[in-house]
Amino acid sequence: MADFGAHVTKIEPLGGVAERRVGPFYQDVEHLDRSLYFWHYNTSKRSITLNLEREEGRDLFRTLVATADVLLETTQPGTLAALGLTYESLSAQNPSLVMCSLTPFGQDGPWRDYLTTDMLHLAGGGQMTGSGYQPEDDPEYRPRPRLAAVMAGTWVPTTPTSPLLRHSTTAT
Repeated sequence: MADFGAHVTKIEPLGGVAERRVGPFYQDVEHLDRSLYFWHYNTSKRSITLNLEREEGRDLFRTLVATADVLLETTQPGTLAALGLTYESLSAQNPSLVMCSLTPFGQDGPWRDYLTTDMLHLAGGGQMTGSGYQPEDDPEYRPRPRLAAVMAGTWVPTTPTSPLLRHSTTAT
């Protein structure tokens, strides 16, 4: 979304997200701020760390969301709700807030707490049918790493576009 011109603030836990520890690293210097992997997937974004386990962190989060157009949630199902950061409470401060939740199997339903892998998503979504895999082939064959996550990252920015467009054309 940031590459489309949105002002995006990525909320990270204290110590940063795990992706900051994935190499390669700029000039081969291993450091949280030098992961080329992190840079690639977070281009044009600003990042801050917040401890949402503490009330001060939740208050700052609410302050940020109060002026946001979109909140993209990528935590495990029920995480924000358990912290009192539900859509209902956040939209009470910001009625035009569009909230999009990106989880492996949704926020509710029988699979909501299931763990998953990239390959499972590719198989479940049908992408593996076009991979050319045959039973006699190497069973470890799969498309490039994290393809399902990359695909989600490509399509998710279009999700809040419709409500934002509707709001911009109907707001008075």
